[in-house]
Amino acid sequence: MAESDSPTSSPELIDPSWWDSVVEASDDSSVSSMSFRFQAAAREVEVGEFKRLVLDALAIATSPMLVPDNWIDPFAPVIQTRTHRSAMPSDLTAKQLGVLASLAPLVEHAGLRARVADIAWTYGDRRDGALLTTAIDAYRESPLEASSWYHGGEESWRRALELGLRRGKAEHRRVEEMSEALKTQILAASVNDSFLTVQISALLLGIRVLNPNDMRSIADHCQSLAGDAAGNGNQRLARALNRQAASWYKRIADAEAANQCQAAVAEAYAAEAKQRLSGESPSAMVASHFFEKAVATLISLPNKYRTAAGLDTRLAELRKLLEENRLNSLDEMVAIEGESVDLTDYIESARAAVRGAEPLEALARLGSIHSIVDPEQVFVSATERVRGSIARIFSSSTFAHDGRKVASNAGSSPVDESSGSQVVTDPDAVEPAIWSEVMRELDIRAQVASQGRILPAHAMITMEHRYSRSNLLEICQECPFVPARQEALWTLGLWHGLNGDFASAAFVLVPQLEQLVRQGLKRNGVYTLLVDEMGVETEKGLSALLRMPEAIHFLGPGLALELRALLCEQQGPNLRNNLAHGLATDAEAWSHSSVYAWWLCLRIVAHSVFQMRAQGVMSGGSKDLDSDRRSEQVQEERTDERAPGVSGEVEDAGAQRSGDESS
Repeated sequence: MAESDSPTSSPELIDPSWWDSVVEASDDSSVSSMSFRFQAAAREVEVGEFKRLVLDALAIATSPMLVPDNWIDPFAPVIQTRTHRSAMPSDLTAKQLGVLASLAPLVEHAGLRARVADIAWTYGDRRDGALLTTAIDAYRESPLEASSWYHGGEESWRRALELGLRRGKAEHRRVEEMSEALKTQILAASVNDSFLTVQISALLLGIRVLNPNDMRSIADHCQSLAGDAAGNGNQRLARALNRQAASWYKRIADAEAANQCQAAVAEAYAAEAKQRLSGESPSAMVASHFFEKAVATLISLPNKYRTAAGLDTRLAELRKLLEENRLNSLDEMVAIEGESVDLTDYIESARAAVRGAEPLEALARLGSIHSIVDPEQVFVSATERVRGSIARIFSSSTFAHDGRKVASNAGSSPVDESSGSQVVTDPDAVEPAIWSEVMRELDIRAQVASQGRILPAHAMITMEHRYSRSNLLEICQECPFVPARQEALWTLGLWHGLNGDFASAAFVLVPQLEQLVRQGLKRNGVYTLLVDEMGVETEKGLSALLRMPEAIHFLGPGLALELRALLCEQQGPNLRNNLAHGLATDAEAWSHSSVYAWWLCLRIVAHSVFQMRAQGVMSGGSKDLDSDRRSEQVQEERTDERAPGVSGEVEDAGAQRSGDESS
């Protein structure tokens, strides 16, 4: 007998024994555990029989998960892949929905009855008020106990309240009954009920049907329980209960009591920090997290209340404790070392690349000793490493040398493999975990380049040549990218670097790099100013400039990314900001970051001048351009839309080196 020819779905034709055995055989009382058993039972019945129709409908109805916060789609598939999903209520036929509506009142199991009635109403005839009432009453049969609350009970009560509130006046009485039951449960709760009280309170907050007296009673009780929890050492529960109390006090416009609860939250954070310092495994790093939260909570309080309550002194104490523990946490960090890298071949090839060259050519060859990064390649490799690592699901923080937290990255869920070929290369659009990996890779890359390529080549050319400041000034004056009236500063910075004083070089040149970017954008018609409401104009900082698409076009994507990672990012060396604000230590000032910053400046200057002179030779001109010719060429080069040679490789127009000496 086909489904279309099956008997009408009247209740007298339905036998509850068809599903009773499945319910009894389920491992637990949850509805989700019944679907496969209903499927197995259905397969034992001949296709076309009415019993098969009933069991198939029950198998589909029990398959999905309940999502009570989504009114439009309250059920979601329990299994979802790119091409398949598990059964959903939308798969039910009209006849199956009719069957579910008929059998709902016959089901004794409250969870199953709620699911069947809910689906029959949601996807069937919504004019059937009795069906909706059946669903609400069945959902609220779930006991207000921890054993059931955390295994579907919370979702059941949320769905019951949502259905009642949506129905309006017709279900007002049931909504009030449920609210009263939840209120009674909260007022009867003790500390032993733990977070069950917190979650019931949060659910009740969203209903807005209680009178002010009831709300105050709940607020007072939550505050009292929070004090008991703090006394028992359960600071996490104390914070959660105080937050609930604060929310209830705000609901009745008692700002003073709400602020007191927030202050208690801060003290609970501070108390847990002290616990983490005195436990069996004390950790300053973990304690710092809780001191940080305590400070942030107190800062969130109104200034007027903090002053009146004398909390500014407490805030200063907590900030001092946070600073001390941040410094101590640095001592707890463990260096993770991998296998050593042999740079011998790199060093030898770097020396060979510059050995025997003329002075200017040697500088140009030093500038080309290492290639600018390929952004697409570095983002692809970083994305692959992050996607293949479990570390991405954990949060991470970056600390400065003085213990300050300068960057924080919240954990994220695993990447959807359906977008496996899509790699984002925009630093402002990429997910934080990948951007952190990019910063790490670029810093390692700069360190290897500095030690294995730049410094060995630097040692070779400074042994073979002596570069005076007048020589360097002539080169800087000829360079089309050095801003006018700042040639002497560039000369001084390059000269310091050639003499091995990379700290002084960095202090001089890093600000000049910012001006180079700004002037290059201005020459290309880009507006680089910020104007406030009074019309006062200020120049954008380097971080803002490097985020502009025009800067990427002017510098090239590789150099723009390198400058941003080296100079502006908290997760990187952050060289520009640390130097500008006096935060750089001696070690940082003479680090590979300073070497790399000096080398980038040398690359920009030496590349352009060497190419210009080489082109002059090929066109029959003098290699040593006179001042007039140089001035004309500089002016021509300055009007170019993009900076040629800034991010590209040097075009070696000179004599070709022998194979064993080329890099």
